[in-house]
Amino acid sequence: MLGLGAVGPLAACTTPAAAPPQPAPTAASARTPNPWHPNAFVESVFPYSEANALGCGLREANDGGLTQFGRLAVRRMNKLGIAIDVSHSGDQTSLDTIEVSEQPIFITHVGARALWNTKRMKPDHILKACADKGGAIGIEAAPHTTLTQQHPHHNLESFMQHFEYVANLVGIDHVAFGPDTLFGDHVALHHAFTRQLSIQAAHGSADFEEVPFVDGIESPAEAFPNITRWLVKHNYSDADIAQVLGETSCASSAKSGTANAALGDRPTPPLPPRSLSQGAGG
Repeated sequence: MLGLGAVGPLAACTTPAAAPPQPAPTAASARTPNPWHPNAFVESVFPYSEANALGCGLREANDGGLTQFGRLAVRRMNKLGIAIDVSHSGDQTSLDTIEVSEQPIFITHVGARALWNTKRMKPDHILKACADKGGAIGIEAAPHTTLTQQHPHHNLESFMQHFEYVANLVGIDHVAFGPDTLFGDHVALHHAFTRQLSIQAAHGSADFEEVPFVDGIESPAEAFPNITRWLVKHNYSDADIAQVLGETSCASSAKSGTANAALGDRPTPPLPPRSLSQGAGG
């Protein structure tokens, strides 16, 4: 699956108006540098959990990395200003994408495999490679993802433990939040779509206590207020809080060219407390 969508404070780096109707693609329009609305932020999950013509997702037992077509797609997406997200990609495909891309790569909703050993989390070397390329890493909170041995009951504390681990590993300038939360019963949604969303592959064989919701961060309405309260309580500076609540993602999007074309020479607008990734995934 190659999914496109505007997400979180990355989208807040621009102020998009409603896009006008687009004509059907032609040979000429396929060569146009920006086929979407010029003020739109466009992000691609690359690929989503299962293998496709571009590369391998985390569900696959054997990850052969980017295909030749995938390498061409990465270069083309760089030229179009499309942000590339490898949150659901396999390890080798993630590394290949980071290496091949001329622009920073995003891991918009993820955690540290060193804290919870599942394929849905990323190992240290991939997190470091993403940061070394100037990318942004968003910590996620979809149910039963960012658990830890210290906090096996998924809640705000386990989520923030992943944040602190990744921040200490790669530097706070490369870390943000991508809670991936929604309104309604997220756990029931995962049960209903477990096959389509590769939920079992994401969890692997790790034992965990199923929770009805992620305590303290179960919806977009409370995610960022509670994250901010936690950061204040743990004595993070105002500058660091501003960094992780939006400046990290806007800086990486500017480096990647996804925001530059839309912003031009205008100053970056104030950032609302929105997530790097809001969706129904896992």
